[in-house]
Amino acid sequence: MKIFDHTNWPNSKEELVKYDEKELNHLAEFYGKKQIIGVNNICEEWFRYKVIIYANFRNIKIESLMLRLFEFYYDTFPNNIKLLGIIYSIPFSSVECEHGFSKQNLIKTIS
Repeated sequence: MKIFDHTNWPNSKEELVKYDEKELNHLAEFYGKKQIIGVNNICEEWFRYKVIIYANFRNIKIESLMLRLFEFYYDTFPNNIKLLGIIYSIPFSSVECEHGFSKQNLIKTIS
């Protein structure tokens, strides 16, 4: 899913054209089977997405970019934005959950 981090994209337009199509196809195959995204035009959509991001939003942090994408580009890049939503809704760790259970256990043993 690192392909959506535009800060790690190549600086050269030539390299960017074919950047991570293999990874995108892997994501499309996985989430397409689950019928979360449409896989028909995903490569074309990905190319247009990269052009827009590279030209207009290259220096914006992903948090600010995501808000703009969801608001203004959802109809243009529905599959890419769905994938972004999936990426940023998956928790990166279970620390907060484990902390909550630890507090719960402390409360139960004290009571």
